[in-house]
Amino acid sequence: MIHHERLRPPPHDYPADEWHLIEKRYHPEFVGVEVLGACEERDQELVRSLLSQHAAKTGSKVANRLHHGWPVTLRQVVRVAPKS
Repeated sequence: MIHHERLRPPPHDYPADEWHLIEKRYHPEFVGVEVLGACEERDQELVRSLLSQHAAKTGSKVANRLHHGWPVTLRQVVRVAPKS
């Protein structure tokens, strides 16, 4: 029997940051962080559309999982934007 080392995805890939470590790695005086589910619907639809296009063009399993698990994605993905 052949044994292979189990490969793990890079830390910046899925699963999303369940422990909110990203929120500890930014400067709140410069940027605001908002869970995607709390963003405007048009922003959510833009992200979903881009994710769908990316999955279709690249065959990305991660993008496919995020797209098909959309309700979970809305709770786990954050939007980071500069403060005005």
